[in-house]
Amino acid sequence: AIIYISTSIYFKIRLPQTITCFRAYVKLDIWGMQEVFLLGILVALTKLDSIANVIIGPGLYAFIALIGITTAVSSIIDKHKIWNILEKL
Repeated sequence: AIIYISTSIYFKIRLPQTITCFRAYVKLDIWGMQEVFLLGILVALTKLDSIANVIIGPGLYAFIALIGITTAVSSIIDKHKIWNILEKL
């Protein structure tokens, strides 16, 4: 959603459903909770390590990168400024 909205703002054109996409992003951003999911994964890994051989693969590293990227994007984005820009397009 952010890439779609950023593309619209960068090229200064209103892509179809840009405002609807940003409205959905704003509403769903608070429900992400990837950090809580990561905490659950880490607890499960420590519990399972005592009874099985646990191998950490690239999926966990990709998920950690996803959490870092989404947290950075959420903290950098100024939602009021984006609303103002989208209204002018």
